[in-house]
This record gives sequence, C-alpha cells and structure tokens, in this order.
Amino acid sequence: MKKLFFLAVAAAMMAACGPKTPEEQQTSQADTMIKENLKTVLYNMDSYEPVATQVDTLYASYEDAEMCADLERLQEMTDELAELDKAVTKAKSNVSYWINPISDIGRHELAVARHELNEATEKYDQAKAKVDAKREEIQALFDMKPNFVGYKVTHSYKATGIDGKPMMGNMVFFFDPTMERITGSMTLEDYENARKQIYKLKDALDFE
Repeated sequence: MKKLFFLAVAAAMMAACGPKTPEEQQTSQADTMIKENLKTVLYNMDSYEPVATQVDTLYASYEDAEMCADLERLQEMTDELAELDKAVTKAKSNVSYWINPISDIGRHELAVARHELNEATEKYDQAKAKVDAKREEIQALFDMKPNFVGYKVTHSYKATGIDGKPMMGNMVFFFDPTMERITGSMTLEDYENARKQIYKLKDALDFE
C-alpha cells in the first residue's frame, strides 16, 4: 500500500515537472520580459509580485491607440470643414447682397465679396479633399482582413508605490509575432478607454 502511495506521489511530481504546454511557455516568456520592462517603471521593484497574465493573439485591426488618434484627427478635420462651409455660405450671401451695385462703393463691395467667396471656396475644397482622403484611408483599415501581428498580454501585479503604499497594477503589453520584443504598453484603463473612444468616433463619423 505504501509502495502504491509513493508511486502515485512520484507520478504527480513528474507530471508537475513535465514539459510546459505552448501556452504555458508563452505566459512564462511574457512574464519574464514584462518583469524586465517594469524595472524601468516601478519605484520599488523588490515589492513586485505578479498576479495574473493572459496572452491573446493580436490581429491587425482598428482597435488600437493609433487608430483612436486617427479618428480624433478626422473629427477635428470634419469640424474645421463645417466651419469653412459656414464661411462659404456667408460669402455667398454677401455676394448676393451686392449683386446689383448702383454706386462705386457697391461695385467695390461686390468685388470684395466675390474675392472672399473665391478664397472661402478654395479653402473649403482643399480641406474637403484632405477629409475625403483621410476618410478613405481609415475606411481601408476598417475593411482590411485581420492579419496576425503579434500578441496582446494583459498583466496584473502587486507592488509598492512611491508613497510606500501597496498598489495594484493592470497593464496591457504588445509583443511582436516572435514573442521576443515588447512593441508597446499602456494601462488597461487607457486601453479600454481607447477602444470605447474608437467605437464612439466610428459611429459619429458614420463609418461602416
């Protein structure tokens, strides 16, 4: 009976010490690289204690901070275009007001109004071309088929802050396809906020 017991314990220990699964290897590799990365961030690295790590395959998509910045810029460009459209409307109104001058002053005002209309129209056309080009660029990214570009790793940890108090950190790290290099990172909160902003802007700008 004792022999069977020891055999069972030995088998369990061998299983525990056996080769890691690919997923376990990825997680272990990520943990090692993240720890090195956090050495440049944490105030007291000795207090660092990993809590959880989740590795997810990352495909090229619009759900990233760069796309969020592009959409915000497009929103700014669209707002500027709306203001230029108002300027064109105002300039047209001025031309209409002076369209039948009966004096030198009136003819002068009509010439000024037409000049201002030409300027406003030119600025509007140039801005609209830029807006259309930016929209096409972003739409192409929305339409692009997902392409494997690396890994997204969500990592939680405990540590001591600069004030000496315990803190909980939640970060998102981006790895290249070989899992050998961290290409970027942000807090989990910033990542989630960026995704929400993307969907909000996507709807506001009428993207498909």
